Amino acid sequence: MSRKTISMLGIMALLILFAGSGQGADLNLRLGSPAPPNSEQYNLAVKFTKNLEDLSKGAIHTEVIGGGLLGDPKQTLAQLRAGKLDFWFMPIESPMFAKECKEFFVFFAPFLFRDQQHYRRFLDSDLFKEMINGAEKKINIRYVGIIVDRAPRSLSTAKRPIASPDDMKGLKMRIPGLPFIAEVWKAWGASPTPLKGSDIYQALQTGMVDGDDNGIVTLFERGLMEILKYHTPINYVHSGLCIYVSGTTWQKLDDQQQAWAEKATVMVDQEQESYNQMMKRYYDKAKAKGITIVEPDMSKFHAPVNEILAKFDGKFWPNGLYQKIHTMP
Repeated sequence: MSRKTISMLGIMALLILFAGSGQGADLNLRLGSPAPPNSEQYNLAVKFTKNLEDLSKGAIHTEVIGGGLLGDPKQTLAQLRAGKLDFWFMPIESPMFAKECKEFFVFFAPFLFRDQQHYRRFLDSDLFKEMINGAEKKINIRYVGIIVDRAPRSLSTAKRPIASPDDMKGLKMRIPGLPFIAEVWKAWGASPTPLKGSDIYQALQTGMVDGDDNGIVTLFERGLMEILKYHTPINYVHSGLCIYVSGTTWQKLDDQQQAWAEKATVMVDQEQESYNQMMKRYYDKAKAKGITIVEPDMSKFHAPVNEILAKFDGKFWPNGLYQKIHTMP
């Protein structure tokens, strides 16, 4: 074998090595996510980037930056809008962090969706397409697609089981920082305390709060099952995680590259276990960890909600939007 042949083989080997590390890619992109590294959510983001790299035969390489290292949601969304970040792996309702898209606050309205299947049907509706198309134009982003269902927001406590609002007097609950959510928890008898997700563990550990309103998966993602011992599945907010792309990045991609991004997203969603299987798996894990699953009296949780929603209708989301979504078949 000639020296020239050996040299060419060496160059080819280096090109293959660089392609594997992203250095040989035609496009090097970045994806931001608040999910902690090695969590299930983080791994889903990695699956998306791997699918995209495989579909493009190495032409598109995407670095995943997890753990919220790019800042809080508002800061990260600002980077996406400016084209400084390419992909964002977040809940579908995340355009609400932009002042131009306050209609997305409706996703947090209690009992908007009857179940996760109703939520999925909404994502296929013309009404959702109208909402997301408006957001794309207003804030320079593009919705690529849902990747996975989330466990619905519920109620987990450290010291005592909660079956109905009658059990909540004096309960210090961590909630997201939305006024209408605070009003609902007050109506249920709790003392709501808005906190960032990253502060939940310490707040529970120190007794600053007695409970958390996240879904059961979050107990494991954030290690909260070490403190929280009771879980009541009131399932008051349904949601899903998706891929958003900067409108600036999307315009730089050709038709084939855009199709790859869409297919990479669908592939992750199709690879997931069903929603019911996921929930059963996590409930079984919770029980194995000694967490008690409490049967809720849902009629008492529903009772005060309509009055509160009427108070905020037209303020946090357009008048009548809740009813349009809630009554969809």
